[in-house]
Amino acid sequence: MPDLTTLTPDSTLGDLPSHACQVKPESVSLLISKAFEQQPELPGVIIVGDEEGMVGMISRQKFLEQMSQPFGIDLFLKRPIRHLLEFLQVQPTLMAHDCPIRDAAQVALNRSMESYYEPIVVAAPDRTLRLLDLHTLLLAQSQILMLVNRSVQNQRLEVQKYLTSLRQEQAKVKEYNSLLETKQAEIQERNQALEAQKLALIQKTAEVSQLNQKFIQIGQLLSLESKKAFEAVSAGVDAISANTDKVVRVGNALDAEITTVQAASRSIEKVSRQIQYLAVQAAVVANKAGSQFTGFSLITAEIGKLVNQTVEAGNQVNQFTSRFRSEIQDLMESSQDGTCIARSLMEKIALAQAALNQLEDLVQEEERISSVPNQLPTPDPQDILEMIDQVQAHQTFSAAL
Repeated sequence: MPDLTTLTPDSTLGDLPSHACQVKPESVSLLISKAFEQQPELPGVIIVGDEEGMVGMISRQKFLEQMSQPFGIDLFLKRPIRHLLEFLQVQPTLMAHDCPIRDAAQVALNRSMESYYEPIVVAAPDRTLRLLDLHTLLLAQSQILMLVNRSVQNQRLEVQKYLTSLRQEQAKVKEYNSLLETKQAEIQERNQALEAQKLALIQKTAEVSQLNQKFIQIGQLLSLESKKAFEAVSAGVDAISANTDKVVRVGNALDAEITTVQAASRSIEKVSRQIQYLAVQAAVVANKAGSQFTGFSLITAEIGKLVNQTVEAGNQVNQFTSRFRSEIQDLMESSQDGTCIARSLMEKIALAQAALNQLEDLVQEEERISSVPNQLPTPDPQDILEMIDQVQAHQTFSAAL
């Protein structure tokens, strides 16, 4: 039995085992009978002429049938094989070696009943001719069909596997679709919430824009009023500084006058003491002279009283000048403190003026941005808080002034 395990669905006649048994037309039939006896697997012989090529083909079955007929051996066994060939008149089936086995089997099975079991002549590329037994062809066809069936079965299993996988994927797709619908519903809700937030944000932006306009107006008014207040405060500080300088000058002049008064008081005191001394001397002289200078004693007594009054008045003047000088000293110190406070106030006014200038620049920038149509940006809440803090600081500073 031939080995057909290496065949594939695309195998051809050239892949099958065949027989190369060719004889001349003049060969005696007895030799062919011996060849059949010696080679039981030989399906037939090919009769080939010298010039015309293949003359015909006689199969084992046809040869044995004719030899088993009455007078068959006597008529054909010792005669040339061409006589038997002419008698049978069988047309051989010729096929190329590259003919697919499935096509060759189809052709062989579609032959007439007389040629149904006849072997097939296979033409090789080198023009050699070989005989292929129909049984071998049918076995090969059966092997190929088995391979095809196995392949179909495998494919069916694969298809079944794919169908199972497809059902699983369809179930997953269905689940994913359900999840997708849920996600789409969530996204739609989020979009609606975002749309509501967007509308609220637009409303808030409009409110912020209105607040920004109000802030610009307040800033402008605050800038104008603060400038007026700073100018008035600056003028007041200048007046305070000028008055303080005037007070210092007057205090210095009064101190000089008090020094002069004290010097005069000391001179009066000195003169009074001298007068008192002279009065005492005059009293002594009058006492020595007796009654002639009685009236002079009265005069000296009055002079003594006047001197005492002058001394008491000088003491009072000295006490007054001392108190007045102390008060002038306190006034000058207070004036100097006022000068320091005025200078510190001027420095604070300068700092406040710088902050006010920054606020004015910011307000002008806001006015410039607001004047551009459709380009008003949303103010930064942090900037608004900083500007409000500056406004409150200016208001606090103005209230302190």
